[in-house]
Amino acid sequence: MSAPLSFSVEDIYSGRMRMGTVELSDEEWVQLRGFLRDVDGETGIYNADMEERLPDIFHRVNDVAERLMDEMDAEHPYGEYRVELEDVL
Repeated sequence: MSAPLSFSVEDIYSGRMRMGTVELSDEEWVQLRGFLRDVDGETGIYNADMEERLPDIFHRVNDVAERLMDEMDAEHPYGEYRVELEDVL
């Protein structure tokens, strides 16, 4: 089975946002929830760790996020955006 992961992508320079989705299997959902429980609650920083620990999920989310940034004509250096995962835990 699979279910969509919805997330927002924000251009940190303009503040513009878009919503994106990727399909995750049940196993990937378990992995993502476990990973996010390990996130530093104060900083919320996990992006680099996510690429290392969950590369398949990271790259699918990153591909969608980069397309959304292009659609927004984001005014940012390459790769400068923030992804907010909605209601994952």
